[in-house]
Amino acid sequence: MAPASHSTISHDRTKSPAAREEELGEKYRIEIGPHPDKPGTHFTHHMLDCLEEVLGYLPKEHTRYNGKLKAIYPLPGDEVNGYYSPSTNIIELRQRADYGAKQALRHEIGHAVSEMIGWENEHKRKAKFGNWRAHNSGDERSSRRSYVQDRNGQWWSYYTSHREVCFVSNYQWTDPGEYFAEVYAAYYDPNQYSRRQLSSSVLKWFETRLPALVA
Repeated sequence: MAPASHSTISHDRTKSPAAREEELGEKYRIEIGPHPDKPGTHFTHHMLDCLEEVLGYLPKEHTRYNGKLKAIYPLPGDEVNGYYSPSTNIIELRQRADYGAKQALRHEIGHAVSEMIGWENEHKRKAKFGNWRAHNSGDERSSRRSYVQDRNGQWWSYYTSHREVCFVSNYQWTDPGEYFAEVYAAYYDPNQYSRRQLSSSVLKWFETRLPALVA
C-alpha cells in the first residue's frame, strides 16, 4: 500500500517567504528558514512549495513528532543537494526547486528517521537490508558479499544478491546510513516507479514495521 498524502499543497504567494516559513515551522514543529548564522537567507517560494509538498506527504511521526529533526535551513551554494547533521538534528537544503530538491529532502529526513529509530544499531545487519557489516582493511573477503569504502575510510560489506533486488541508486551502496536514506526516499516518493525498485521484504518492513517503531 502506498503512503497517503496528509495535506493539501497551497503554493501560497500572498504571504512573504518569511511568513510561510514561520507557518510551516509551527505546523510541523520544525524551525524552517534562515540559518542563525545567515539571518537574511530565506527559502524561495518555489523551495517552500517543495518543502510543503514533501512534509505534507510524510507521516507526521517522521516530522512533527520526530525529536531528531529540529530545523531545515537553506544551504548556500550549489555543490551538494543537502545534508543532515546527527549531532545537531539539522537539515540544510540547497536552493534549487526541482525534483532533485524533493528527493534530497526526503533523503535527509530519512537520516533523521534512522536516528529516531536507531536503524544503524538495530537493523542494518538484517538480511532483508543486505546484512551490512563493518570490516578492517585486512579482513578475509567472501565471494557472496560486495565491499565498499565510505568517505571516512571505513570498509563495509553487504550481500551482493540484495543489491540485485533492491537497487535505487549507486549512492545507496556507499554505507549503511546512505542505504537507508535512499530506500526511505524511494518508498515515500509519490512516483510509484521509485517504490517498485525496492524488494518485497523491504516494502513490507516500511508498510508494517516502521509505523510501529515511530508510534
